[in-house]
Amino acid sequence: MTEFAAQIRARVREAAHHLGQAELSGDHYSAEVYRADLENIARIAREHGVPVPELEALGLSAA
Repeated sequence: MTEFAAQIRARVREAAHHLGQAELSGDHYSAEVYRADLENIARIAREHGVPVPELEALGLSAA
């Protein structure tokens, strides 16, 4: 795995963690911010052909 792919996957894990916390606490604004961040990461991964299984588990596609 390249450093770029590793950083993409790390960003997904971090954003997904924060999204889960925001949803649990009822912070709808932060949840939307983290969802948008995940969508942007998915777009970047797609543009660079980086597979990110963690995105698939969240219902987003990097393919």
